[in-house]
Amino acid sequence: MGGSIFSPGATIPTTTVETGHGFSDLAPLVPVLAQVRVVGLGESTHGTREFFQLKHRMFEFLVSELGFTAFVLEANFTASAAVDHYVLTGEGAPARLLAGLQLWPWNTEEVLALIQWMRAYNADPAHPRKLRFYGMDATLSVGPARAMLDYLAQVDPAYRADATLARTGLPLFALDLRGAPTDGPVATYLETPVGMREIGAAYTPGASTWLGDRSTSLAKYTQSASS
Repeated sequence: MGGSIFSPGATIPTTTVETGHGFSDLAPLVPVLAQVRVVGLGESTHGTREFFQLKHRMFEFLVSELGFTAFVLEANFTASAAVDHYVLTGEGAPARLLAGLQLWPWNTEEVLALIQWMRAYNADPAHPRKLRFYGMDATLSVGPARAMLDYLAQVDPAYRADATLARTGLPLFALDLRGAPTDGPVATYLETPVGMREIGAAYTPGASTWLGDRSTSLAKYTQSASS
């Protein structure tokens, strides 16, 4: 299955979206992208097989013909680090790591094929410059919060023990509230009016020191919103 790629002032026909067919049809892109450091690869719909097949083929082209070394995906930064570790070392089960991104558009055979190709490329000693896989989003909070707590446990255990979210007294794991308990500080936080949550349930006008003048403005907003 072929298609076309748009470049400034021209449409470049492609013979296939699948990998393993060389890059002769993509050769006209070389002068267009020769001085480019970042190439954006979009999609009209999530989950469409051919779109990501073409992304895979384009990435192989960018790596092989133009020396690109990083693939950046709209996925959680922390969870993507595990995929990057697999790409570099081969450690871990790629399908499980991909599922760990917890984003259905990427949990597909096509994305898995790309990750496995990146690993095979890195495993070849003929390629001293290794490929990297990065996430550039903050779609989930529990994983990053745990990673932060693990890091603090190593560098500053005392601070880790006191780590809280926005000084509300809530532990960092409460960032993801989908499985929140029905009592305790998380429930209290959820029952607090939205306008008051940032400054905590114990807030009284004029008593906040860390928000300064913002606390008074927020209190006025909350009062007007509830009246």
